[in-house]
Amino acid sequence: MDFLYSVTADPIIQIVEDPVFFIQIILEGLMAGVMYSLVALGFCLIYKASGVFNFAQGVM
Repeated sequence: MDFLYSVTADPIIQIVEDPVFFIQIILEGLMAGVMYSLVALGFCLIYKASGVFNFAQGVM
């Protein structure tokens, strides 16, 4: 039961008690989304330019 409480109720209580925690969660989610979108954009640009879906972008 402690696990269920820590997963569901505890984060909501922390957000209500500390709004900075909520802002931090929102910003971290946005940063993760930006990183995923940049990787996807890199895949699209490489594919459109070369016609080959290249997973080895770190080598380039």
